[in-house]
Amino acid sequence: DGFPDDELAWLRADLDANTQPYTFLFFHRPLDVPGQQWFGDDETPHSREQNEKFKMLISEYSITRIFNGHVHTYLEYTLNDIPVTITGGGGATPQALLGGKDAAYYHYVLVSMYDDGREPTLKVRPLE
Repeated sequence: DGFPDDELAWLRADLDANTQPYTFLFFHRPLDVPGQQWFGDDETPHSREQNEKFKMLISEYSITRIFNGHVHTYLEYTLNDIPVTITGGGGATPQALLGGKDAAYYHYVLVSMYDDGREPTLKVRPLE
């Protein structure tokens, strides 16, 4: 169903109240994945409409990064100029659909935060 209106209202209120220097969003299903025009999606007309509302909402705020799963691979891209990391390598069998076999491996992402003003860093770590 996409993002329900009550969740979008909650997100807006939460982002309005946010005073942190960095803001990360986490949700399961990535939006506007590169290549989607070739392999399609299983969204409904209603969910696409709600996803558009979500994208308009987040464009009003300073979002540091979005993290998604759903696709069992590692992929980075941007959504409305916001960096997106798909990190779906911790569950089901990795998929080579996006990023090819080099992106299809079990992994996790380590995000490091610093007190000295440096920007957060992100490192992908394979599971052994």
